[in-house]
Amino acid sequence: QLAAVYVARKPPSLEKAKALLQEALKMCRQIGQRAATLKQLARVTIRQGYLEKAEVYLEQALELYLELYGDNKLHINIASVKFQQGALALQREQFDEAYLHYSECLRIRRHVYAYARQVGVIGGTEVSATRKTSADANPIHLEISVVLHELAVVGFAQRRFSQSFQMLLEERAILENLHETTSHSNRIYQARLTNLTWLRKCAKELGDESGAEKYTKERTSMKKEAGQKTKEKPLVSESIMLQHKVIDCRLLARQFALEKSDSNMIVKEKLLKVLDELKEEISLAPPESMAHAAAQFRGAIMLYIDEPISKRRVPILKACDSLRDTLRAHGIQVVDSMTQKKR
Repeated sequence: QLAAVYVARKPPSLEKAKALLQEALKMCRQIGQRAATLKQLARVTIRQGYLEKAEVYLEQALELYLELYGDNKLHINIASVKFQQGALALQREQFDEAYLHYSECLRIRRHVYAYARQVGVIGGTEVSATRKTSADANPIHLEISVVLHELAVVGFAQRRFSQSFQMLLEERAILENLHETTSHSNRIYQARLTNLTWLRKCAKELGDESGAEKYTKERTSMKKEAGQKTKEKPLVSESIMLQHKVIDCRLLARQFALEKSDSNMIVKEKLLKVLDELKEEISLAPPESMAHAAAQFRGAIMLYIDEPISKRRVPILKACDSLRDTLRAHGIQVVDSMTQKKR
């Protein structure tokens, strides 16, 4: 955590962050902790320009995760490493490798976020008939759109403009659905602008000047609609106590949703207690987006908390994802782990 503080500084203290992570690596005994530390080391060394060292760190992290999860190789942490490997390969202009890494990341994330899949929903975009099956396979989740965008960038670099164009349309379909169904965070707004920029670039390469002009006008219109702001400031909650309680409650809710058995009543009792405390904080907080999101989240959890695992897991995880978008819109970094503790 301290290393992350040094990385976030302006300017970042990358050498200090690397030293802290290397020290932490020496003390790590659990496989999952070692793998996570290696991933962070890779991020720091990439920013320092030590790409070969970063590649070694990522390979080591992947080996540890594969050892940790065994047969469960469709895991969110493995997808995270594959994404980093794709980004590293793209930076080194190793486009074939980048495409393979990003494709594997997409495959895993489609599995992990399958609960967010909405078959037949393609956001009104002109996805070709040959890719509709692929588009339908895409869960409506920001982490899916991010990988699709990177695959499109790789395809563009390889001059596979038609393929890149279709990937961007799939990305756009997800972003449009997120725009309509979640809080309008700055991240989604910026992703939509970037998506339109790349759609215009692909259209021009494909000789479609009218299409390129259409995307240019859409982008201009979107910026005007946002009040000519290309970069929004994060929202700020007036209630720090509510913000802290929301984070605590969301963490427990995810833990409760990911339980493998209904026999563990401790987590449920803790969650009910924190939900009561959250209700109190909501009543004391001024009417704002955080309070509204917290109330919606609490209502969703209370609706499913007494249901068996098979019925509660998906809706509770969806509620956690929606709340995460609100937290990120307020400038709060949220990183979820899918790791289950072995007892």
